[in-house]
Order: sequence, then structure tokens, then C-alpha cells
Amino acid sequence: MHAVGDRAARAGLDAVESVRASNGQSGLRHEIGHTAFVHADDHPRFKLLGMVADMSPRLWFPNPVTPGQVKVLGPVRTQRCHQIKSLMLAGAELTYGSDWPAAAADANPWVGLAGMISRRNPFGLFPGFVGEAEAIRIEEALPLFTTQAARSMGLENVTGRLKAGMSADFIRLAKPLNGQSAEEIAKTKVLETYFEGRCVYGMSLA
Repeated sequence: MHAVGDRAARAGLDAVESVRASNGQSGLRHEIGHTAFVHADDHPRFKLLGMVADMSPRLWFPNPVTPGQVKVLGPVRTQRCHQIKSLMLAGAELTYGSDWPAAAADANPWVGLAGMISRRNPFGLFPGFVGEAEAIRIEEALPLFTTQAARSMGLENVTGRLKAGMSADFIRLAKPLNGQSAEEIAKTKVLETYFEGRCVYGMSLA
């Protein structure tokens, strides 16, 4: 389901809690997309209900929408947008979503990753921060794209990790992401992409 405001997020959590109380556990991992604003009281409920917070779209750094957010929500509430770190500390399981093409001009995940670890516009197009205190480290952000993304789809035993017996899905970069600035990460280019051990994009296709 999709929820942008904290009341909508609470309604989604309440709905799943109510249905599970009536029907029991189904094994499905329900997900709330966007989760732009979630009341602090509801942060731990994601873990309690085994639900996933899909962190999208890429509004966790200054962009053309930010002035409108400030005008409607006020500067304090705008800075509470996308509480990635707070949800993580509460034990919530998070994934990354681009919300392309609705809210992002492209589906480039590197821009979103750069924004997660800096909370500033990686291209310097808009000044300042959005939720600077909610920035997370690169090693905290990467699982949202890999292990936790696979788990949210019920594919944690198939993909999301480099491990014997699992699908050999991976990319090759020119240099490691660790140690790079957010600006450098936003400009990352993939050299090769492998799916099930077969190169589907890049140099090895030549």
C-alpha cells in the first residue's frame, strides 16, 4: 500500500494489525510504500507486525518539491521527511524504492543512495539538507537495495547475497563505493551486470 502522511501510515499499520488478529499470520510481508512521514509512536510497529517500510520517492534531499513542502508543512515538519535512521533504530526493515517515473526523473538508484547517506542534493542543484539527522552510513544503506529488497519479495533464499547456491546476480564497478563521497556515488557507472551468472550488460557482451 502507499502512504505519505503519518495518518495514512498509521491506518495501514492498523489495518494489517486488525486483519492478523482475525486471520492469523499468512506469511506475507506487507509493505507500505513511500512512508514519507511516520509518527514516532508507529516506528516500532513495523517490526512488531513484520512489515516493510519502502523508502521512496527520492525526497530525502533538497529538490524542486522541497519549497512546496516547506510552504505546506512548515520547515520543522519538512525536516522530519523520510525518517530512515529513526525507523532503522526502531528495528523496522526498510527497502529502497525509486517511485520512477512519478516522483523521480529517472530510476537511477545511485542518486537515491547518495541522498540516503548525505541528505543533501548530490549535484549541488539545491542548497541545504532535508532531515540531516536521518542520514545513514553506506554500509547501512546498501542492504536496502540487496538483502532486504530480496527478503521483502520473499526471495531471500534466491538472491540478494553472494553465496554458494544462490543466484549469481551482481554488478561490477570501477572502484569500491566505500570511501567515495556522496557526489561521487551519485555519478557511479556500472561496468557490467550479471544475472544468474550471465553477463546481461557491459563489457563481457562484446
